Amino acid sequence: MESPFPKSSSAAGEGHIIAQLLPNGLSGLEGMAYQYPLKLISPSPAADQKCVLVFLLSYGGGLVGGDSVNLSIRVRAQAKLGIVTQGHTKIFKSPSPDIITRQTLNVHIDDDAGLCLLPDPVQPFEGSVYEQTQIFTAAPRASLCLLDWVTQGRTARGEDWGFVKWTGRNEVWSSPEGAGADAKELMVYLHTLPYLN
Repeated sequence: MESPFPKSSSAAGEGHIIAQLLPNGLSGLEGMAYQYPLKLISPSPAADQKCVLVFLLSYGGGLVGGDSVNLSIRVRAQAKLGIVTQGHTKIFKSPSPDIITRQTLNVHIDDDAGLCLLPDPVQPFEGSVYEQTQIFTAAPRASLCLLDWVTQGRTARGEDWGFVKWTGRNEVWSSPEGAGADAKELMVYLHTLPYLN
């Protein structure tokens, strides 16, 4: 039996969030969509909440070898957006070192808009292979608060930096015209942690 719902144009792991300033002066979501294994949840805001909140999740609490998550975020002028998680992002063991789990985040922040990205740490399990790229393009009067951190694994199980490889890249660009314009690099941070034991 064929589904009565239209087929999604999104690929697995694709998602987007667009935050905007609402007529009442509060921030809200213009749009939000996601496909498995990515999951996005935005609770109903309080009446005086000036920042819209979105939880970035994955089904089963983590990502398995070969999963790929690609999330784009746009924070329109004067809007405020907070992105959080509900726990560590677990990176499960890869069946082979050439099967990589990836997350890519591409963010555009307009003038007088703000983004606060405060996730729990990434937790790469023993034998995992992980790559993360986060690219932020901010207008001159935009605000960005970014936290990016990683744990050594499941210490209760004796794991201590036992993953195969972990690569994280953060790029922060300033764009005079906002998204899509010629941008000036403010910061690029690349860190690769091979198996340390």
